[in-house]
Amino acid sequence: MKTVQTAEHIFIIGLKGVAMAGIMTILQQMGKKVSGSDTTEVQITDQMLGNSSMQIYDLQSQLPEDIDLVIYSAAHGGSHSSQVKEAMEKKISVLHQAQVISSVSEMFDRSVAICGCHGKTGTTALTVFALLQLGLPVSWLVGTSSFFGVDESGATVGYAGAHFDPESSLFVYECDEYAVSPPQDLTPKLVFYSPTHAVCTNIDFDHPDVYRDLEHTRSVFESFFKRCGWVYECNSRSIDENKRGVYALIDQLDNEGVFEKHIPRENIENVVKRFGGAKRRLENYGEYGGIIYMDDYGHHPAEIEATINVLRSKYPDRRIVVLFQSHTYSRTQALKNEFIDALSKADLVYLDQVFPSAREKPEVNKISSLDLETLARQKGHVHIHSCFSRDDLLAKAKSSIKSGDLVLTLGAGDIYKAIQLLQSV
Repeated sequence: MKTVQTAEHIFIIGLKGVAMAGIMTILQQMGKKVSGSDTTEVQITDQMLGNSSMQIYDLQSQLPEDIDLVIYSAAHGGSHSSQVKEAMEKKISVLHQAQVISSVSEMFDRSVAICGCHGKTGTTALTVFALLQLGLPVSWLVGTSSFFGVDESGATVGYAGAHFDPESSLFVYECDEYAVSPPQDLTPKLVFYSPTHAVCTNIDFDHPDVYRDLEHTRSVFESFFKRCGWVYECNSRSIDENKRGVYALIDQLDNEGVFEKHIPRENIENVVKRFGGAKRRLENYGEYGGIIYMDDYGHHPAEIEATINVLRSKYPDRRIVVLFQSHTYSRTQALKNEFIDALSKADLVYLDQVFPSAREKPEVNKISSLDLETLARQKGHVHIHSCFSRDDLLAKAKSSIKSGDLVLTLGAGDIYKAIQLLQSV
């Protein structure tokens, strides 16, 4: 059976997914030949894929002749996709995304898993940025296409969402708690990881298609922690609070002698202050016509409330207009009350149609944005409005936003595309 280390030509199903595009980058930097498949739809990873100048096959096409390893995730049919089935029929080795990340992590003396239900991406990016700025060679896999900050001289520096440095002895990766291939395989991906170090941002109830409740979620995390060499739990709700985990991690690595010389806390804090952010994490698209446009990946009520609170504090004189696209029917149904409570913190909200998932069970309740508006009215929130299509959302937003507003797109789907259309008016 081929492994990540021994395979020569690796095929990735769902290549445009952020984690998969990052895995592609790492494999190519390891010297592997990589190809893959996905839809033709424009994604935020297109630039990463374009830079690699590789061929992207259709999801229904046959595998290239010389493939010796296939990687899949929960997307596009997961383990039941036609290309996974073809690989198995041809006796080609097949690995899940989590198994690949785990295999890569085992190539390093130390591996740092950034886990938790909210704030993983921003915290992982911040951790990598801080370690790099402190002079430590690092390899990494972050769930974003890019992140940035300012170096010691004041110049802006940007980094891709993944990187493999053969000279580094430390691998930092975003550690997802979702399952292998719902609804067929509900095994949490956390069972595959055994890092030397782990930072947990928080534990909350999410992914109702995988976890029964908060206690079930906690039990899976606790089992994961038992396989970690060192664990720090932030128990936080914001990136500012997650910084505690970054400080603790760097202090621990310092105590282990990873750095050439001791790193004073003041130096760490100065570096952390220079972190700029990650793609789709409170990303500022600029100001047009007196309106500030921002985007955030937040798709859980806790994330939404935290994001709005941050913006309210930073821009107290601006009206916050949210364009929200909920992700998956199961999450929307299970947390509908919490969604409305969180969204009510904004001044004006337009609800796009739910961004569905092909992984969901057929019998799941297909809750709509109109259902959410009805619930909002029952709770007394008259400033939350449903939209029957993206065009309807854009029309309503265009007619209501004005100079002095802050427009925030929120969601794990493609709602961020609305910003360019609004700015072009």
